[in-house]
Amino acid sequence: MVREFKEETDIDVSELYNAQYLEKFYEANANVIELIPVFAVLCPPNQPVTLNDEHTDYKWCTLEEAIDLSPFPNQHEAFRHVWAYFVDKPINPLFKVNMSK
Repeated sequence: MVREFKEETDIDVSELYNAQYLEKFYEANANVIELIPVFAVLCPPNQPVTLNDEHTDYKWCTLEEAIDLSPFPNQHEAFRHVWAYFVDKPINPLFKVNMSK
């Protein structure tokens, strides 16, 4: 997770958290319901973003801007959940993922 984040954005991660949320969606091509765990990271401030060739653009957003940009209701709920537990209040230390493994 952290390696992929660094590889795709060139941003260093200082802490990784299990966001305690499973995003779900129906994958029509495979006729399955996908359950995707959501993670949150903390990063040292003021790092330049350098995207790899898998991405063409990025944007820092408020919660409402992120919701407006995503057409998927389940992502809206994931965004609200992360905002509630990682922005609006102190992060619960029980959510922290050991990155040394």
